[in-house]
Amino acid sequence: MTKGWEDKLKATLKTYSSMAFDPQVARESYTLAMEVREALGDSQDTFRELDRKYNYNLFDWIISLPSNIAGEGLIDEGVELCERYAEIVEPQNFLADRALILAGAGRIKEAVSQVQFNLTVFPDDPWVMIKAADVYQSAGELDRAEELYRRALEAAGDDRFTREGALERLVPMLEEQNRHPEASILQQEEKTKHASEGSQAAPAPAGKTIRREQPKVKRNDPCPCGSGKKYKKCCGSAEATHAPGTESDIRQRLLSALMKFVHRDEFSEEVQRALVLYWGERFADTKLPDAFDQMEPDFAQWAFYEWLIQDYPCADGRSFMERYFQRLGWQLNSRERVHLEKSMASHMGLYQIIELRPDEGFLLQDLLSDRRIEVLDKTATQYLIQWDIVAARLLEMNDRIQFSGGLFPFRPDEKDSLKRFCEDAYAAYQITNPDSDWTAFLKGHGEIYNHYLQAKPDALADALPGAPNDTLPQDSEDRDPRDAGEMDIPPEIRESLINEFLDKHYHAWCDLPVPALKDRTPRAAVQDPEGRRAVIDLIRSMENSETRRELSGGEPYDFTWLWQELGLDRSEKA
Repeated sequence: MTKGWEDKLKATLKTYSSMAFDPQVARESYTLAMEVREALGDSQDTFRELDRKYNYNLFDWIISLPSNIAGEGLIDEGVELCERYAEIVEPQNFLADRALILAGAGRIKEAVSQVQFNLTVFPDDPWVMIKAADVYQSAGELDRAEELYRRALEAAGDDRFTREGALERLVPMLEEQNRHPEASILQQEEKTKHASEGSQAAPAPAGKTIRREQPKVKRNDPCPCGSGKKYKKCCGSAEATHAPGTESDIRQRLLSALMKFVHRDEFSEEVQRALVLYWGERFADTKLPDAFDQMEPDFAQWAFYEWLIQDYPCADGRSFMERYFQRLGWQLNSRERVHLEKSMASHMGLYQIIELRPDEGFLLQDLLSDRRIEVLDKTATQYLIQWDIVAARLLEMNDRIQFSGGLFPFRPDEKDSLKRFCEDAYAAYQITNPDSDWTAFLKGHGEIYNHYLQAKPDALADALPGAPNDTLPQDSEDRDPRDAGEMDIPPEIRESLINEFLDKHYHAWCDLPVPALKDRTPRAAVQDPEGRRAVIDLIRSMENSETRRELSGGEPYDFTWLWQELGLDRSEKA
């Protein structure tokens, strides 16, 4: 074993996605892969640890390497890699690829022997069936190939990606045999199936709280991922439910693979168009990665990439994530495919935190469709607070709805302006798409939130002042004493004076004209529905600001009396 194999591996994993294969590169890659294999021993855990160390690039490299080097004439070497790595990780994938390499080299007898073994050992895996069918098709055994493609369709259940993998092979094969009616029926049945799935997944009616509709999966139930195995033997197994198989690990690995995918040379023009769509002419003459370093604020870089990968509609109407799924989805295990399918169907919605449950989750108000949504996300409770407004992506994973990816944090007092911005854009969209809904619009126009921030950069939550400007009388000389620096008095006396000042200010505020209320007083504004909603938003914004002050080590002001004074309820919809 070469002492420097890990240095060579590190260098290879940085460049392999754009690596141009030739016989020399293929030989060097094979040698390195065998050195790595010897170093790993017989432990799957050791492989997983090394994979995680390199941000899950190791598996991406090694799963495609046998086919890549076989394409350069290293058939035996590709076959050997499949055999050796099948000993420690995902044997169904490596052994299925071994059969395909042998078939591609004209070694049909060996290939058929391998698929017979695969079908015996992995009888329920639809991709083992699909790749076995590929081998039989290349061997001219079309009846056997058709049988396996159809079995894969049945085994796939509702796994759309796997069904498409079987159909995109079966339909052309039928058409080549002039069996066009059968091919048409299969395609129509698949369209009907997807339409049925879409209708079942229709958005909840306005004003309804969304909760998980499906019953909890029991250990002996069929796994919902569509593998055909029992839940306890698949996604519910100890191996599947612990690191590196947590949802966070899966998402990190998928994003790493997708980032490399979108940076392929073939997509450079597509990515440049996306850059201009998202940022406007600012980056018309700048290419990635140079533009990446110029994106502000800090979270904007990753917000752009998540939109680019998941939402940007390429020239063929598909997202980069959908393209990746179709080309390379065969590399994924069942949980990764489920995660990617749910991500492809997701969109960036606009939500307000109505209720915060520390270390548990939130009750959200969807500001565009008026739904209420239960979200279980312990991590997010550490940085989001009540009345925060966020543009975010939600996924239902493992029986719970949670945030996925980055968030756009908006100031609470931007709510009405931001809603109008989105509603105006949606109205323009509906002129040419009259049957569309919010989900379709936001899926195709997730860049809208960044466009709003480009127009109003001070709309970010971290720009929120101690109190919204419009809540203070314009000509008042009063100032919040907390903004005047530290006072040279004991802390308990200082807090008492501050509370006395704020009590005086907010009692007067109830009967003073406020610009945000069209120069009406809060007490007068609450008498009609529109004014009432505006006052509720203002108080929520003030409470949000006080909570942020508390998180920074300050003492928050309690607005409970103000809600009661104006006859308002914190739980009212605004």
